[in-house]
Amino acid sequence: MTGKISPHTLKYDDWIALGVDALRRDGPKALTIDTLCKRARRTKGSFYHHFRTIAELRLAVVRFWIEAEAEVQARNAASGAGARERLDEAWRPAPGDAGMETGIRMLAADDPEIAALVAKADERRELVLTTLVASAWPVGGAHAHNIARTLHALRIAALMRAPGDPEDYARGPGLTLAWLVEGLSRR
Repeated sequence: MTGKISPHTLKYDDWIALGVDALRRDGPKALTIDTLCKRARRTKGSFYHHFRTIAELRLAVVRFWIEAEAEVQARNAASGAGARERLDEAWRPAPGDAGMETGIRMLAADDPEIAALVAKADERRELVLTTLVASAWPVGGAHAHNIARTLHALRIAALMRAPGDPEDYARGPGLTLAWLVEGLSRR
């Protein structure tokens, strides 16, 4: 998906790109057929050619987010960086993530099917973080998982609370957690 909308015919992926952009910029309220058709300067028939309902588009947007997350995780795993650097990269929020993450979680609050997909994505993130925590520090099992969950919760909190600069908001608590884990692991 290129992210650019064809000036002629909107394809399935173009509608998803439009939905992703609308969600990232304006939140779930922008994911209506009327709003998307107005943004695309297309008729509702163009939308209905690809989706029976707006709920189908919302699911497609969430699935796009999940696939994009998996790609980021795969690139991080293959980066060749050390475990600590990969851990820092995996949990730290990026400024561009805030609108999408917040929008996805708002959709999940209102839709059980989306909530189930987001829960699975969260479990996958926590599993990746658990593996990285166990590689970065001499902890394992429940301790590694709990540290991973704490980092994941911190990431989500930073994205939800400080969308302008979530990385800055999360940096201090993240460094403190790393300091605590490193100190405890030396005992």
